[in-house]
Amino acid sequence: MTSNYFSDFDFDGFWYENEYADTLSEPAPSNEMIASIEEELGYRLPAAYIELSRIKNGGLPRKCYHASPCQTSYGAEDHIEIAEVYAIGRTAPWALGKEGCNTAFWVEECGYPPIGIYFGNCPDHGHQMLAFDYRQCGPEGEPSVVVVDEIEDYEIIPLAKNFEEFIRGLKPEGFFESDFD
Repeated sequence: MTSNYFSDFDFDGFWYENEYADTLSEPAPSNEMIASIEEELGYRLPAAYIELSRIKNGGLPRKCYHASPCQTSYGAEDHIEIAEVYAIGRTAPWALGKEGCNTAFWVEECGYPPIGIYFGNCPDHGHQMLAFDYRQCGPEGEPSVVVVDEIEDYEIIPLAKNFEEFIRGLKPEGFFESDFD
């Protein structure tokens, strides 16, 4: 596979490899699976997200901190922590196409705003969700990445202009100066 987004990115040690982390991933998605998920969600998945899913389809990143322009309910003044990146599929517990925990669940059952696709979460059990925000680009465009903070009345906080920038912006523990418990 020729990489357009991550050819120079070092994925050594990027993902946790353990029994729990393994349950969150699926095999690389087929073109048919991707088309089916896109049709179901009503949005074109970002090409960088698809590329990442062909390297590793869902899981727990070790580099799990990303800069934030403001404090969130999580507590850090300058960053968020992410827990999972969801798989493109239907079998992993939080896969994009998993009935009962997909984007429709987050919007219809939990009250999250219908801005696009919810593709990951923070380690606060669903109170902060990562989303592809299609409001500016439309369902066929290149979405930005945001965190939606349920505790702060579903505040939408921009994180990156696209998924590649988001992945490249993830940092290891201890990178940010602010400390919190």
